[in-house]
Amino acid sequence: MQITIHTKAVHLHDNGQPNILATLFGGPLAMKEFKPTEPKLPTLAEGETYCCLMPARGDLRAYHLIFGPESAEQLTYGPEDAIDNAIDHYDGAANTAALLASGKPHPAAAYCRDLGDQWYLPAHAELMAAYVHSPDSFKKDGWYLSSTQHGRYTAWCQAFEYGGSGSSSKCNLRRVRPARRSFI
Repeated sequence: MQITIHTKAVHLHDNGQPNILATLFGGPLAMKEFKPTEPKLPTLAEGETYCCLMPARGDLRAYHLIFGPESAEQLTYGPEDAIDNAIDHYDGAANTAALLASGKPHPAAAYCRDLGDQWYLPAHAELMAAYVHSPDSFKKDGWYLSSTQHGRYTAWCQAFEYGGSGSSSKCNLRRVRPARRSFI
């Protein structure tokens, strides 16, 4: 089959003869003008920082990643205990929900959710995206907690001075920056 694309029509041919699709549609297939559009940027409230557009991944649709104001004090992740379903590197909202549903104290996740139902402790990859796209909106000293567990005793953290990413004891005090999504 040969496909010939012109500015106003698509012609489909099999060995020089019109293709069955062209016959079914009564001739050349009309082309509609395609104009890609940028996703509309979300409205930000005072104290919020736009980070980037996060791509769709699995069942998670693409979304704009927005960060809220940093907590006034450093917080801990929570007890040194493995929490089911809090290991996703991309879905901070799901991790936060799992942490809060565990019935155990998780100060960093609770701080974020206390700002409203749409707020959550960002996942590991969301903090890495923040380092790439909006590092100047984060403090350079110290580490920021993610909602992603690294194991029973540790959770993933992100530094913004040089972009380091690693795990830290869940009992260590770390910076916390809540995130929210605006789906496109």
